[in-house]
Amino acid sequence: MRPEAALAGLLLAALAAVPASAQTVLQGQVGRAAVVLELDAPTPDGRVDGRYFYTRYRQSIPLEGERTPKGLVLRAQGFDEDAQERMSLQPDGRGWRGQFVKPGRPPLAGVLQPVPGQALPSLPAALRQENAQDYGPYERLQLAGLRFLPAGEQALPGGYRIRWLREPLSGRRMYEVVAGYPAPALAAINRQLHADFLALLARQFGCYDGQGGSGMDTADVHSVYLDARHVSHAIQYSWSCWGAAHPDFALEGTTLDARDGHRLELEDLWQPAPSAAPPRGSDGWFAWRRDVFAPAVVALLARLYPQELQADAGEDGCDYRDPEVWTFPAWYLSARGLYLGASFARVDRRCDNPDWSFVPTARLRDPAAPGRPQAGASRATTP
Repeated sequence: MRPEAALAGLLLAALAAVPASAQTVLQGQVGRAAVVLELDAPTPDGRVDGRYFYTRYRQSIPLEGERTPKGLVLRAQGFDEDAQERMSLQPDGRGWRGQFVKPGRPPLAGVLQPVPGQALPSLPAALRQENAQDYGPYERLQLAGLRFLPAGEQALPGGYRIRWLREPLSGRRMYEVVAGYPAPALAAINRQLHADFLALLARQFGCYDGQGGSGMDTADVHSVYLDARHVSHAIQYSWSCWGAAHPDFALEGTTLDARDGHRLELEDLWQPAPSAAPPRGSDGWFAWRRDVFAPAVVALLARLYPQELQADAGEDGCDYRDPEVWTFPAWYLSARGLYLGASFARVDRRCDNPDWSFVPTARLRDPAAPGRPQAGASRATTP
């Protein structure tokens, strides 16, 4: 057997030995461009899937291909055939070497090597604490070194001030707080907001449109609200990622405790008295949300907004009387109080997130002391 064939067999065997739940991450150059490539373990029939990004752009592009006696043959997914980038890689003793070919352009030499664990950038503390499992070596390299550029300041009621930040590769924006809280609180709040911005960008660069760009159509931060105890905002997403069954959209809210920046849960701000929510994520919590929380929301909204709750109910309308649509609502704080956004089955998604469903501030809880209404407010009760 020729030495290069034996080497190919050893490296391919090593790749195949990676657990099915793990990936191999490679880093290197294609021509002059820096790239990062992630490969799944080969299937028994030799199929290899993966993804890659050019460091200059960060956008993930999915790959498919197969093992060959000499190495790997990979193709970028989604492109028209006359624009599809192809890679042929052979082991070279330290990693992989080969050619990257795009139709109509000269081939480019590629050199890729495994990324050692000690070379990986660290995650921000807020991401490590909340979603570390979502950010492996590939995502860490994808998010490393992104720049947040100032994009103007904005004064908010109450003497608070925010600075908008813009990430230039994606054009996405997030804010940080620059005035209105003590310095330690500002630092804690902004650590969380910066981590949330990175999480938004991970979604942006991880959603592929099939032509080399992002399928994330919108990721717009809005409804920023600050008071003595809270920092809150909402993000409206819409996307059409390559390979997904259909386009989709979602509203997501974030509310932080303004004293230390930790993320608040909906139950911290409102839950029907005299019940108490079981531990979040437990079987009891899911049952409580379904059997206690959601019916209480319907009862409360029926008292606050009787016309709105009844107006669209019917066979062809939006039935906001159905507790199921309030079991896991989108939510955020605003000057009007706590916004709750209904969530319907796909066929009725037009009914999601009505513009009227706010719980007044007077009915909210004080997160500093569970069960205690906020200053000047009454205890939240089941209507």
